[in-house]
Amino acid sequence: MLVEGERAFSMMFTLAHEYAHHVQEVSGIADQRGSETFDEAWSRRLELQADCLAAATLRGVAPRRLEDLRLLAGRGSGADEGVEAGYRQSHGSGASSAEWMRRGQEGGTVGSCNTWAAPAERVS
Repeated sequence: MLVEGERAFSMMFTLAHEYAHHVQEVSGIADQRGSETFDEAWSRRLELQADCLAAATLRGVAPRRLEDLRLLAGRGSGADEGVEAGYRQSHGSGASSAEWMRRGQEGGTVGSCNTWAAPAERVS
């Protein structure tokens, strides 16, 4: 159960994640085409990049809360348990989300969030 401050930060992370999707659209990142077509693998790269960009954005706001949120995702609680397999296929596993959040939190740059250059097993 999230306490009020954690809930507020979780909502802030969600807002930063959705804004990252906007950045992907206006910068042309979402339009990139490589060997993949827009399918679940493509969607996972977009979603995990948005997690990473959100973490990079919020890393100085509340680092401890961001780490707690990342650890929660990595344990699978709320990220994998009780979540439809289709959601995991299009958004990535809790472990992958946690890893990309860590990269964003530690790297703090768009370059640290390059899911497009990552091998398939890093965006599962």
